[in-house]
Amino acid sequence: MNGKAIVSLHPNPGNNSLVIALTEPTVGKIYVHDDTGRMVKSTEMVGENKCIFHTSNLNSGIYFVAFVNQGGKTATRK
Repeated sequence: MNGKAIVSLHPNPGNNSLVIALTEPTVGKIYVHDDTGRMVKSTEMVGENKCIFHTSNLNSGIYFVAFVNQGGKTATRK
């Protein structure tokens, strides 16, 4: 992560699922937090550049998505 936004979310806002896409395949973890800071979902990325979170079981609201790579650098989107 060199200062550019490498994480994109679509559709935003999402209804039943949210695609989290990275600009290139990478290794790291994705965390989804609600507006109180509580982690509601997480997953590991191992050489992938996209994952799909199913959101139908989440309450309506604002959620924050953070990607943390192996070096500990973080990119966050809402």
